[in-house]
Amino acid sequence: MRLSENRYSRLASWLATLGLLFILALQSHAVLAATSWSSLNSKQQELLSGLQPEWNRMSDSQKEKWIKVSKKYEKASPETQEKMRDRVTVWANMTPAEKEAARRNYKALRDHNRGERNSNWNSYQALKPDQKNQYKESQVERREQTDLNPFLTPGAAAYNR
Repeated sequence: MRLSENRYSRLASWLATLGLLFILALQSHAVLAATSWSSLNSKQQELLSGLQPEWNRMSDSQKEKWIKVSKKYEKASPETQEKMRDRVTVWANMTPAEKEAARRNYKALRDHNRGERNSNWNSYQALKPDQKNQYKESQVERREQTDLNPFLTPGAAAYNR
């Protein structure tokens, strides 16, 4: 009797695993289908229009990141939406080398020591008004350097100290 119970238990476990795999496969298919260009709503397509030619060549994770951005776009103010459209257009027109440089700059900014950023902010706050103005003027030159270099994202030169 023990042998048949053991077989029944293994069979039930195997069927449960098979059922879970089937459910996961269905969900994966639904997610993949949801990332086709035609499945995006009009607001998402409006924002991501510059990416349409390469949409089908993007990985699923890239598509999901852009869809996340587009969901923020839908809730944003008209001014912010315009900025977002401009930035996506700039991104879509960048070469692969420029995109890679932008990713490196983003990573450098993100990884920049939080404590150092706070320390820099506190130091800035301690400056006298005329010193703050001097500092602001020095940053204008750094920003101009960034504008002249297509491989730097806006404001990136300020972090290359």
